[in-house]
Amino acid sequence: MESICAALWSDERFFKKVIIGGIIGSIPLVNILALGYFFRFAGRLREGKRVELPEWDQFEGLFVDGIKMTLLKLVYVGIPTLIGGLFTYVCYQLFSAIRLDLLAATVSFLPLCLGMFIGVILWMVALNQYLASGAAGVLLNWEVTLRKGIRVFPHVWLGSLAFWGLIALGWPLLGFAFFLGFGPYVAYFTATLLSLKKETL
Repeated sequence: MESICAALWSDERFFKKVIIGGIIGSIPLVNILALGYFFRFAGRLREGKRVELPEWDQFEGLFVDGIKMTLLKLVYVGIPTLIGGLFTYVCYQLFSAIRLDLLAATVSFLPLCLGMFIGVILWMVALNQYLASGAAGVLLNWEVTLRKGIRVFPHVWLGSLAFWGLIALGWPLLGFAFFLGFGPYVAYFTATLLSLKKETL
């Protein structure tokens, strides 16, 4: 992760790209372009290109890629988050019923947080599967995605925790925090998956 961040920051246009991305990422619906931007970034990395954020151009292509990224997100982040949210609701109601308000306000939200944490990992796995195959079936290929997610988890949990930590710290400026953290995270995750693939050959 340190090497990836150093490579990204060495680009003299890095902060300009981040500022543009942060603004775009902060606007509802328009932020689909930011997701498309990271879709393009991950694709470039898989092609062996430099660890460098791409330029902001070809917005029509960014929008199409953003739709793909959004669909992957809805499936692989949305479903685990929904499941975690249901458990959180049940725990909250139980703790509230027995008047354990402190636990209701804290512990009961752990399933929701866990669902989101796992969901983003599965999202990155599914993204790389899609980029490798180009097949829309990735949207429904839960068995393969889960298997790869379990295999990669020991290698990415710490980087994932760092990403969520940045999101928590930068919550007031979420669009900028997301863009600043997601670039290194996508590069880190993609490099890890490619490395694990080589090890199995």
